[in-house]
Amino acid sequence: MTTFTVPSGVTSYTVLVTDPPMPTPALSTQVGAPVVSVATTALRDTVTVSGDDGEAGVISATLYGPVAVPSSMSCGDVTFAQWEASRVRPTRSTSPATVPS
Repeated sequence: MTTFTVPSGVTSYTVLVTDPPMPTPALSTQVGAPVVSVATTALRDTVTVSGDDGEAGVISATLYGPVAVPSSMSCGDVTFAQWEASRVRPTRSTSPATVPS
């Protein structure tokens, strides 16, 4: 808000008000891996938002699935427990690999 004072004795004055510049939002995305295996690799994505009139931010997401499709065909009907169970847990070997001779 801008305040101005009109001096006494002035009979007319002009105030010019202009619209603020239009924001020009931009998005960029960076996927964690170019190729993934649904069974062993978690797919992660980072989305960066900028140029949105001072409301920039970063969204980090992990893709969950696969999840059995409910009969309603609505993702809202998948329970939290089903989503949690669908999380990809990469397999890791705890012993050295062996090569047959």
